[in-house]
Amino acid sequence: LVFVGSGVTNETVADCLEAGADGVIVGTALKRGGETTNPVSGERVEGLVAAARAANSGDEFE
Repeated sequence: LVFVGSGVTNETVADCLEAGADGVIVGTALKRGGETTNPVSGERVEGLVAAARAANSGDEFE
């Protein structure tokens, strides 16, 4: 299995998955304001999941 563990955002998740990654590890991109010490933003999570689903036809995220 191959996971991308750095630089994953709404804008890059499709490229990662289309390049053959089996999954991604996301941290800061999901935090409010992109700050590591802030809580996770539900809006950012929804955006990233939507981008991943669009790239992957939703099959693995249902």
